[in-house]
Amino acid sequence: MEFLKEKDMKFRLKNLEVRTDFAIWKSWDKRNEEIKDVAGNIMKFPIRDGVLTNNKGVIKDVNDISFMPMNDFKEQYPDYKKGFQFIRQIIIGDVEYSYTFSLTANKRLKDKIADLKLVGKDPLKVEFEQLFDKSKSPADMYSIKIIAVDLPEAKISKTTASGREYEIIEAIRNRIGKDCTKERFIDIMNKNDITEQIATELYKEYNKHIV
Repeated sequence: MEFLKEKDMKFRLKNLEVRTDFAIWKSWDKRNEEIKDVAGNIMKFPIRDGVLTNNKGVIKDVNDISFMPMNDFKEQYPDYKKGFQFIRQIIIGDVEYSYTFSLTANKRLKDKIADLKLVGKDPLKVEFEQLFDKSKSPADMYSIKIIAVDLPEAKISKTTASGREYEIIEAIRNRIGKDCTKERFIDIMNKNDITEQIATELYKEYNKHIV
């Protein structure tokens, strides 16, 4: 199982669904440094759930932090940044991936999809290109353009896991292994907000690699 980290890529959409994912990361100026929690343990990022201690020693739930105004967050958590990412199923070649788009890239992709619908084109029969330019401002680092339309239906031979899905799969592999039935696999995925369709495809790959 693998997950896609590419920034520059040509891709097609598997469907028009998008899942919003909140997370907390190191702040830009701390990106090359280790950050430790109050117990002295090195922290792993991104942080999507659990609790986080602010600079006044107050413990807060990550879900509550997602609603915190940005100025308050910066004041209480100067070593971190927070935000939303947008997860879509994309196709590159004949391989399906879960891919995390930035806020800006997802908005531009949504605009392209809306434009295609206005002129009667099927967004699922279009190839897009995402380009990344780190020299530009955060709002302009990602660009999305249409490079081909009216393509035949995409053929998928392999479905891969996103980073989050990969973590769940590894937990299943370590705790249950070959004794995990399809029904139990899908149930665990469903409880972690993975759709049954995606879970079914991931189980096919999981089953191939279990010995």
